[in-house]
Amino acid sequence: MISLELLNGEPAAELRATSRVAVFNNTGVSHDLPFIAISTDGIPKLSQVGSDDLAISERPAQPFETMRVILDGEELVIPDVTSLEQVYLNWRSGNSSPP
Repeated sequence: MISLELLNGEPAAELRATSRVAVFNNTGVSHDLPFIAISTDGIPKLSQVGSDDLAISERPAQPFETMRVILDGEELVIPDVTSLEQVYLNWRSGNSSPP
């Protein structure tokens, strides 16, 4: 499991009773890494969203984020899963500090 906040230079999110883990399938970076996970606040859920339902956030995306969007008045982060996989693989092979 990787902390998106720490990778982006922010303080680690406090673990609470509502904290959960979002698990993503491999994007093809390495077949040795079938899944990658990040901690989340609240319960992640799959949603069907149309382009009319979203607005781009005014806050710019951080290095390990694809973008930030607004859905139903709430800012959401779309993680860059490929970059998360790569940083983990680099760490595992000893080429960087812990993710």
